Amino acid sequence: SSGINAEYGQISEVDDDLVCYTKIPDSFKKLESDRAKLVFAVSALNVFVQNNFTGPMLSADLLKSIENEDSGATKRLSNINNKMNPLVRCMKLYELCNDYFSSQDYSLMTNQLFKLRCIFIEQMLMEDISPDLFERSEKLISVIEDHSEFVSLSKEVKCKILVEFGFVYLYFQHISKSRRYIEMAKNIIGFNFKLTGALGKRTKYQEKALPQLRVETIIEENITDDTPLENEPQGIDLNDDTLFEKISFKNKNIQN
Repeated sequence: SSGINAEYGQISEVDDDLVCYTKIPDSFKKLESDRAKLVFAVSALNVFVQNNFTGPMLSADLLKSIENEDSGATKRLSNINNKMNPLVRCMKLYELCNDYFSSQDYSLMTNQLFKLRCIFIEQMLMEDISPDLFERSEKLISVIEDHSEFVSLSKEVKCKILVEFGFVYLYFQHISKSRRYIEMAKNIIGFNFKLTGALGKRTKYQEKALPQLRVETIIEENITDDTPLENEPQGIDLNDDTLFEKISFKNKNIQN
């Protein structure tokens, strides 16, 4: 969501403030401005995703303070759907964000987009695909796509949202609809790719360069990404006794 955050004023920049609270509902009620509540809700969702999907886990003391309030939230959501993964933690954070965006004015595209993310995360917490969640997701995607704010977004942000739509459909196993949004995103920035081959060595003991499969990409638009380098996905070394970390191509002008 970095592109969205850039477009709407870095709305998730106060995660550190969120985790200082031990009584989450009380702290939320004390916030006066709508913007502060928006930031708090998005931060709650970010911390929930971090603790259940991406890591790193929150500290033990902080987890304990949050999970003291979890039992009620977990019970309420379990009553809605009893197939939720029992290992999910910090459900109060998710419930707070979900309740906030469910109660907001849907004339704002930001609210619609984060409500879609809440629904999608709820689906990821469940063991089976939910037809109801898919129907709600598809309806929101249609509304966002037709929104006047969506039309005026920059190419970078619009492309990221379309890719997000494509991933939602892919997760719900609607492949043709997923492909449609990925193609739309590709067309916006003139992105294309093809599978090709080049001579290179994959192993440290390989003496003769052999054909190696590679993906060649083309981007027509000059797209800039404002994501800080420290937030970019980092490569992890294989430290393998046989394989190179990257294919060593014979043509040194070819980049991995």
